[in-house]
Amino acid sequence: MNFGAFISLLPGKDGLLHVTKLRSLNKGQRVENVEDVVSVGQKIQVEISDIDDKGKLSLIPVVEDEAAQV
Repeated sequence: MNFGAFISLLPGKDGLLHVTKLRSLNKGQRVENVEDVVSVGQKIQVEISDIDDKGKLSLIPVVEDEAAQV
């Protein structure tokens, strides 16, 4: 989708990783096309950032801090 990527968390339970949250996976740069950053079937780690009144899940990517890896 042009507004983000739906991530399957469990069978029958998906969440939305909004296009604005994909910046952290794109070196902080604006994401024009979601497909430039993530692809169908790709596995990425996410956290649930919000659950709305209807039970919809908003997600954020988990990005490892490069300084922590040193």
